[in-house]
Amino acid sequence: MRRIVVVFVLLGIGVVSASGSQQMAIWDFGPNAAGYTTNPTTENLVGTPTLALSGGTLDGDGKDGVAYTDAAGILHAAGQSAAWDEIKVSGDNARWIVTLNTTGWIDIGLRFDYKAWSSKTTSFDIDYRLNDTDAWTNILNNTPITGGSSGFLSFSYSLASLDAIENQSVVELRFNDFDNHGSGKLAFDNFELTGTQIPEPTTIGLFGLGITAIIRRRRK
Repeated sequence: MRRIVVVFVLLGIGVVSASGSQQMAIWDFGPNAAGYTTNPTTENLVGTPTLALSGGTLDGDGKDGVAYTDAAGILHAAGQSAAWDEIKVSGDNARWIVTLNTTGWIDIGLRFDYKAWSSKTTSFDIDYRLNDTDAWTNILNNTPITGGSSGFLSFSYSLASLDAIENQSVVELRFNDFDNHGSGKLAFDNFELTGTQIPEPTTIGLFGLGITAIIRRRRK
């Protein structure tokens, strides 16, 4: 009888504990060759996250994208990617800003595919803030990327050590300052956010009550 109790306890702990990296949201920009969409392809968050492109000279039609299998094991066919024909125009640099609700999520990570036509495009920055009136806080500065690529390359980064953006009602992530010493095109695709979901207090409580009931029952 004691073995049964131990098994149930272990199972309870396993379910209450974080179950590993899960998909928060992904943007594959859609399959339409005549243009792209900035609506999330998939999202598992409170509310709907947004992705806004600005700066530089945006290509309204986008560029050819690249296929990608996401963290949930779903294959996204090569459709369109978001793109700029020039990433620097009169100092108004290309950038994109993602706004999301991270309530219930920790250990956040990100990844995307990119293609930089100019070999002079060598780096970019990532910043965050928790309110659209706050100053930006830098996460990564002059992050190396490979310019002059003939195809798409991938970039990924773990934000798990950045507790400030976890379990927040508003988080903004900004990707900007693409270092370019001349003119250059830039495209990006398959932007994905992953994280670990925090078990709800009610779920933990129910497991605790269930385990307690089992133990008491076995003692009788």
